[in-house]
Amino acid sequence: QHADKRDFLCSEIESRGIETRPFFYPVHTMPPYRQYRMVLADGTVLTDQRDPYSFQTVAERFAAAGFNIPTTVDLPEADVTFILKNIKEVLEMYLRDGVPCKIVRPVFPE
Repeated sequence: QHADKRDFLCSEIESRGIETRPFFYPVHTMPPYRQYRMVLADGTVLTDQRDPYSFQTVAERFAAAGFNIPTTVDLPEADVTFILKNIKEVLEMYLRDGVPCKIVRPVFPE
């Protein structure tokens, strides 16, 4: 459910010329680490889960819903302004109209 929303938002943001990437998978869901003991905040012990997403940990929820945007120490201010303005518009569209939302033209910094 969260991944569908994330993918939709990323697609709209990318249509405006801004690269996005999904968050990395949580380490405990990767095959080499599934065998190790994991304890949830409520004390539930998870061991050797066949389906690592059968329990929704905070890390899994973030991984399913989150995405990365361009970042670097030397990102020009005009690029930062362009990225933030367009992401804000996409999120406002999504919150106003829901999925799917209408596509609007990219807004380029002045």
